[in-house]
Amino acid sequence: MDVKFDEEAIKLITLFESFTGSLIKDCIIDEGGNTIYMIVEEGKLGIAIGKNGKNIKTVEKIVKKNIKLFEFSPDITVFTRGVIPQANRIDLMGDKLEVWVDKKHRGIVIGRERKNLNLLKKIFKRNFGIKDLVIR
Repeated sequence: MDVKFDEEAIKLITLFESFTGSLIKDCIIDEGGNTIYMIVEEGKLGIAIGKNGKNIKTVEKIVKKNIKLFEFSPDITVFTRGVIPQANRIDLMGDKLEVWVDKKHRGIVIGRERKNLNLLKKIFKRNFGIKDLVIR
């Protein structure tokens, strides 16, 4: 999928890549909050984080925002388990993704006012073309 970035995202990606030496595949800025979500190329998550979290902490101090990293995988099941670690079962049916989680974790995955779910939908749409994400 082709992902388009705005000017702010391009600046953040450039800054993060220059500090960490890892490549960023996607960057989503939470407008309402204080968090930036970045998807790192496959196999580069450890480099992005750095020893004892040094790289990520440095960039967080510079941008004055929290950064959450996810590792990309071309296998949607592997990627989903990295983004939603509470997933028990993952079913892909065309452009619809269904993820089963225990009832006790469902609230965390969906988030207050569906904030986490909306973010997850955006991530999967931008990176895999998934039109519908359902948490069961």
